[in-house]
Amino acid sequence: MKKSILLSILVCLSISLTAQLQRAMPVEGHVRIQREVQQSEAFPTVRESISEGFESFTDFSLDFSPWTTIDVDGSATYGFENVTFLHNYEPMSFIIFNPASTTPSMAGDVGLQPHGGNKFAACFASVTPPNNDWIITPQIQLGANGQLKFWVKSYTAQYGLERYKVGVSTTTPTPASFTIISGPTYLEAPATAWQQKEFDLSAYAGMDIYIGIQCVSYDAFVFMLDDIEVTSDPITGSTLTGKVTDAINGNPIPNSLVSVAGLSDYTDTNGDYTITNIPAGVLNANFTATPTSGEAPLAVQFTDLSSEGTHTVTASASGYTTYTNSQVVIPENGTLELHIALSPTLAAGQYRFVLTWGELPTDLDSHLKTPVIEGNAYHISYQYYGSATTPPYAILDIDDVTSFGPETTTIYELKPGIYHYYIHNFSESPEITTSNAVVQIFNDNGLLHTLQVPTTGTGLYWDVFTLDGSTGNISIINQITTAEPGGKLKTATVPLKEKAPAPNRNIVSWNWNFGDGG
Repeated sequence: MKKSILLSILVCLSISLTAQLQRAMPVEGHVRIQREVQQSEAFPTVRESISEGFESFTDFSLDFSPWTTIDVDGSATYGFENVTFLHNYEPMSFIIFNPASTTPSMAGDVGLQPHGGNKFAACFASVTPPNNDWIITPQIQLGANGQLKFWVKSYTAQYGLERYKVGVSTTTPTPASFTIISGPTYLEAPATAWQQKEFDLSAYAGMDIYIGIQCVSYDAFVFMLDDIEVTSDPITGSTLTGKVTDAINGNPIPNSLVSVAGLSDYTDTNGDYTITNIPAGVLNANFTATPTSGEAPLAVQFTDLSSEGTHTVTASASGYTTYTNSQVVIPENGTLELHIALSPTLAAGQYRFVLTWGELPTDLDSHLKTPVIEGNAYHISYQYYGSATTPPYAILDIDDVTSFGPETTTIYELKPGIYHYYIHNFSESPEITTSNAVVQIFNDNGLLHTLQVPTTGTGLYWDVFTLDGSTGNISIINQITTAEPGGKLKTATVPLKEKAPAPNRNIVSWNWNFGDGG
């Protein structure tokens, strides 16, 4: 009897050791054909944190929804010799593996046990190496001090240790969108025991992100993954949201980076962004001076753009001048909708003026009165767009009548004389002082000035600045007036367009003279 029991134990032990060390090839005709790339069709819902041990999923499932799994290599996979389970040998990325539910059970194989619970996510070696398989979290709205933790293990080292990488995407759960954060080469999972890995996500505070773990093993066996956790601290504060568009054509700019108070977000395919939990603003001392050089005596105009409780907002995208606005007031524990227009890079001698504003009034119009150019002066507005290649060598690039802007004017050739730029409240109501309007002035050197509409004053006009075409000097006016700025000019006879009616802290400046003798 003792010999019989001992023999049975030896046989069982032999089976267990064989299962741990030997892998089996799929048999022709046994493997069902799947599509080459296996992934979820809909992007998952935003979540604030992740804690996943894979216990709630069906044994041997390939569908981890709301997680995304992607089988890029498309290869059939190895299995265990003399062991079967659902989807055995099939092309796959990751599978929910329960060793106690295989046939026969592998519950006794100590090298194949989960880190916790009864299940883990497994990635089997591709018959045609290397593996290129992804498991991607649902979208996470990350707070401050974000941390990623998970446990990894190689089933065996007999065929080499399992290899993997870790990446973060701020756009979509697709392989091309991920930035690898685990280093310049792959990491290896030990075979002797489970190993916990940790990654700092603080650089993504306030962003909506996906985290992807990519198996890149080369002809190994089983990559084991368990107990994934993403945590972050709440960030209390306000919200900034809006859209980033091209200042020339108004088209949305995807994947542009918007930042405020150390928090950032990338715009989606519609150009939309949202940054939450923004702390309170600060006093921002800001002055501009024009001109900044010249022969003495020199009359210099200083403009006080200082404001309290403000933030500096920046936005950038490839091929565009970086947007900077240091006068953004975000309501405490409230939401501000800020639409940003990025200016494409300008050539030498060119100037661009970009107007954006809030939801109301729905229609603000930009106006540029030119000096006399080749015998005529011009008034560029929605009635006359101008021309980039003939006089006045300036054009209204885009006229917006449905809130937010952009409304953009570009001077392609600067001519001698005074240009006068101002804004008209075409809607008439509400007051332009409530519009949160911003004008930005650019040339080939980048952003020169950011001007916020005054919050006091009466009138339909915002007189913004003049530009000396001979010197390039800009004189800031920044006042609300009842009379049309620039007076009545005798302008060139051009066809005028009609426009249908649109849908339904004070800035102080001084002129100081630094001449000889005061």
